[in-house]
Amino acid sequence: RSAVRATATLADALVTCGRSGPAQVLYEKALATARACGDRLGEALVAEGFGLWLEYEGRTEQARAHYAVAARIALRLSRAVRTS
Repeated sequence: RSAVRATATLADALVTCGRSGPAQVLYEKALATARACGDRLGEALVAEGFGLWLEYEGRTEQARAHYAVAARIALRLSRAVRTS
């Protein structure tokens, strides 16, 4: 799980520094890693960050899709917490 967050944080930092080119590969890697290890919270956080980057790049439809994934996961996680 820490690998997911570290990779996403590096992608975020690259975007912030104006080096958004390599960020897409890192976001994709972080998403794949989160999914592979079942880290739903990490997946939601990365999907949101990926969405922000896509929006920054002017790819709003793709950004919305990532935001929707993040929102669905967050909703499921919040329901799981409330019922446990």
